[in-house]
Amino acid sequence: MESSILKITEYPGMGRGVQATAHIKADTVIEISHLIIMPSDNIRNKDVLAKYVFNINGREVAVVLGIGSLFNDKKIDNNVRYVVNESDRVIHFITIRDIEAGEQLFISYDSPTESIDKVTNNRVNLP
Repeated sequence: MESSILKITEYPGMGRGVQATAHIKADTVIEISHLIIMPSDNIRNKDVLAKYVFNINGREVAVVLGIGSLFNDKKIDNNVRYVVNESDRVIHFITIRDIEAGEQLFISYDSPTESIDKVTNNRVNLP
């Protein structure tokens, strides 16, 4: 499901990804996606699903539903971070810096390092 500030775009060599359709300020929650959380033992490195799950806490991984599953990875200069709320089984995607309309949004697939308590209330167009 797309929103008025995010859209799914096809990127050569990367497949589908998420693009901003409007200017977005830094520290804005741009997406909250639901999670299916499972023990990490359920995923083997050669499973197709292995490259799509998020490491939650070292013991568990999660399949991210919706737009959250389509952010591409960029280890340096990613412009979106994520924070997992295990108790509500959701993941918050938050801009790191101001984003321009037309810009592709990237996360680092590394584990989140922030507590859910640090997420700001600056939300735009969320379901």
